[in-house]
Parts: sequence; structure tokens; C-alpha cells
Amino acid sequence: MSAGALGALQLPGVLTRLRADLLSYLRHLQWLRRAGGPSLKTLEPELGALQARLDRLLRRLQLL
Repeated sequence: MSAGALGALQLPGVLTRLRADLLSYLRHLQWLRRAGGPSLKTLEPELGALQARLDRLLRRLQLL
């Protein structure tokens, strides 16, 4: 079996794991934004941008 064929066999598992990890990061980020309170107010723009990026990545993964 060629390396390309072996890589193709493993790709679905990798994509499944990546999606699960991204969902976990998204849930942690959402929790952090809720629980952080005023102490994280200055980070809100960056946290919002990170959440938007995670959402976009998850949507793109669904298309694969």
C-alpha cells in the first residue's frame, strides 16, 4: 500500500478528531466568556474573534 493510500485511509479519523477537538475548544471558550466576568472584559474582542474563527473552521469541516 502506498503512503498516499495509507494517508487517505487515516484522513476520516483525523477529521473526526479535529472536529471533536474544535468543538471542545469552542465550549471552553464559551464557558470562559460567561465565567470571566469583568476581569476578561478587555479580552472580549479577541475572544469573540477566536470564537468566530472556530465557528468558521467547524463549518468548513462539515463540507469535507
